[in-house]
Amino acid sequence: MAFLGVGLAALCWLLAYLHLRYPDALFRLENSLVGAETRLTERGRTGYRVGGGVFAVVGAVAPSL
Repeated sequence: MAFLGVGLAALCWLLAYLHLRYPDALFRLENSLVGAETRLTERGRTGYRVGGGVFAVVGAVAPSL
């Protein structure tokens, strides 16, 4: 069970890093998967930053699960 928590934490930290460091690249990747053709606005970038923060918090809590 500890390995599951550590694995989940590692995945969450990776997602947090990607969301905070590369929001434009993630946005393009997600849009290519669903076939959408829109632009990332400043509001969208803020959403990616908030999402990255949420993943960071979950990554910090996950090992204790």
